[in-house]
Amino acid sequence: MTEDSTRQRDAIVFLLDVDNTLLDHDRLKADLADRLAGLLGPDRAGAFWRIYEDVRRASDYVDYPTTVKEWTRAFNDPDTGAQLEALIRGIDFRSYVYPHVFETLQHLRTLSRPVILSDGDQVYQPLKIRNSGIGAAVDGVLIFVQKKRKLRTVFEE
Repeated sequence: MTEDSTRQRDAIVFLLDVDNTLLDHDRLKADLADRLAGLLGPDRAGAFWRIYEDVRRASDYVDYPTTVKEWTRAFNDPDTGAQLEALIRGIDFRSYVYPHVFETLQHLRTLSRPVILSDGDQVYQPLKIRNSGIGAAVDGVLIFVQKKRKLRTVFEE
């Protein structure tokens, strides 16, 4: 590869989202709902998902840490809140990566630089990307609270 072709290759960046692009977030959420129902019972699990939606609407992104805090506060149950946090942090994210994602990312690296551009909270989203193995398979990870508002910044750099 010549210096010019290397420079051209490096100038191109593939921006990839995580949720429902590289990782099956819908299946993850359904499995989490089952686990929450087992831990909390149907009524308290239902309250969790109502709080989840309230937080998502208020912040315009999924924010599990805030959801857990709000649920814990609403039920005044710090012990179960700690179990909720452990349950979410302990998810086997690698099992939700779509088939052939790692091969696809490896192929993209032969063409240019794949970079994750995702939005979400600054705790759970990086954990998901790191623990799924996806973060190590790309050339960079950019996580913004609201990525749509940062697109100009991303494209200028």
